[in-house]
Amino acid sequence: MAFHLPYIVNLIFITLISVSPSRAQSTTTCPSDIIKVGSDMSQMLCDSGGGGNANGTGSTIFLPTQEPMRRKRQDGQFQNFSLLIQEYPYQISPYFKPAAVLRACTGSIVTTYDIEDANLNGRGQTVVSQRQSCNSSGPIELFSGLGKSVQIVEEDIFFDGWVVHITNGLVEILFHHLKLLQANALLLNSFFTIPTLLSSTLRTIGETSLFANATASSVSAFDFVPSITAFIPSDSAFATALRCGQGSNATINILALLRANIVEGSVVYSPLLVDGAFFRSINGDEITVLVSNGTKYVNGARIVQEDIVIQNGVVHIVDQVSLSRIDPIILLLSNNFRDSWSPIRAFNVHLIRPHPPISIS
Repeated sequence: MAFHLPYIVNLIFITLISVSPSRAQSTTTCPSDIIKVGSDMSQMLCDSGGGGNANGTGSTIFLPTQEPMRRKRQDGQFQNFSLLIQEYPYQISPYFKPAAVLRACTGSIVTTYDIEDANLNGRGQTVVSQRQSCNSSGPIELFSGLGKSVQIVEEDIFFDGWVVHITNGLVEILFHHLKLLQANALLLNSFFTIPTLLSSTLRTIGETSLFANATASSVSAFDFVPSITAFIPSDSAFATALRCGQGSNATINILALLRANIVEGSVVYSPLLVDGAFFRSINGDEITVLVSNGTKYVNGARIVQEDIVIQNGVVHIVDQVSLSRIDPIILLLSNNFRDSWSPIRAFNVHLIRPHPPISIS
């Protein structure tokens, strides 16, 4: 037995240090880091904890440092975890997501309790953590609606079986250190941003507003298609296509472009955009991911912005107009042929325009 004793002792030691952090460090007394936030949500969290963690075990709570006007309001005391979820569904995940998981090399997908703002085949709405590389050591950054992000400023606070991360908006952090704004002006980015429809998202974010305004009637057709991934050209890529078509009879078939750039039935957040991954667009083309020196490409188009969360999926902005390998999107047609083909006229942006400025009919 003496020969085996060191092995047994080592096995016991490994078992002890492998105990889940939530069990090893969790407390039923509200931690001071949560209390000091001093918001409605932190108070509700403290009220709902302590001795009744059956409903909350394994959940992850993202607690903002600032409290904007609440979207929902409940009467009475919040002494029940289910009521906390009703009040802040997009801030709470039913899954255990400690910082080590959120820091995964490819990032992490966090499904929340929010089904009201989601058209994802019954799944809750999502936020996504991103990492520039496996060696990056900065704060964890989480992306939500409109591509807005917050950072985790205090991580892994274990309370009554939950893991709590305290978040702060990027704009708020910047101005807090520069002392340029008063505290009551710093509320915008502390909470996750509720996702909106595809068409309204593209109109709102500055990088795609030109494309959105030019293609509004076609883009809105995809607003209520569940679980999509849309690779949308940046305004600079779209404007380049417009300039290249001047003086010719070139047109862009917007419906065909969208069908080539949208994946239906699969929401491909950035952690899934790994080298060699491939997906099939609505029109049947294969979309293949290439990762080179940390930069991601899809069918040769560089992804310039990832994880703009929308109600029914996610948008990634690319630096090319079309992802189609057999490029049927830019059509060189005679005037007579174009005028006689009404389906194309219904979805085209005509490129024959004076320059400058670029105008679109």
